[in-house]
This record gives sequence, structure tokens and C-alpha cells, in this order.
Amino acid sequence: MKSYLKYFTLLFSLYFTEGAFRCDYTYSSKTQTWFKLVSLPANFTDARLRCTLEGAVLASPTTPEILAEMRTIMNRSYPEYEIFTGIHAIFSPGDFNTIEGTPLSKLPIVAVKKLVLTSVTTPRVAKQKLVSAALIQNTT
Repeated sequence: MKSYLKYFTLLFSLYFTEGAFRCDYTYSSKTQTWFKLVSLPANFTDARLRCTLEGAVLASPTTPEILAEMRTIMNRSYPEYEIFTGIHAIFSPGDFNTIEGTPLSKLPIVAVKKLVLTSVTTPRVAKQKLVSAALIQNTT
């Protein structure tokens, strides 16, 4: 009986610890991913470094579910500001990839392709109170 109670306690605690990573991350059951919105002024390189130092990556909308979750988080928090994601063209200008190395042309999401291409061809006027938020994704 004692061993049954021990295993039940272990399974019970594992069930509840799945929903807790850190207090500043939010778990999405649809994507089975942890998300965090960082609202500190930063450029893409600094946002990427910050994510790496936390053991995470900038979120890339690689699936429709992740894109929907990212839109929900962004619209809830800072809909009028610039938000950095894991899609970049650092190594080759105009050649966009996700942080994981997937080319933009291979992403199944058409809306992301249009969004990225529009933001590249349309120059932004810098605002004094611009908040760049890094959306961090952790899949542990």
C-alpha cells in the first residue's frame, strides 16, 4: 500500500508541475509551448540574445496554432507597437528564415509571408515611445 501511495503522489505531482515553468511564462495547451512577452526596448539581436540567455528562442509562427497564439498575446498586450519574432534576414538581406533555420518560403502560413514582406518594403518612422517586445518561446 505504501508503494502505491508513493507512485500516486509522484504521478499526481508530475501532473500539476506540467503547468508550471516560471511565473513570467504563459503555457499554451493548444501549442504545448511556453510563451513570454518581454516589453523592454531592444533591437532584434538583443532580443534574440535575451531569449538565448533564458534558455528559450524568439517565437517563430511555424504553425497556424503558434501564429494564433502569438497574435492573441500581441493583441492583448501591445497591438500598436513593433514586436520581434524569430523570423529574420540577418545573414542574407531579403532572405528570411526562422530562428530554427526554416526558410520563409517553406512556412505553411501565407499571412506571415505577407506580413514580413510588407514590413520590409514599408519603412517605419521611429517613435520616441516605441516598445519592442520579444516573444519568447520555450518548448520544455
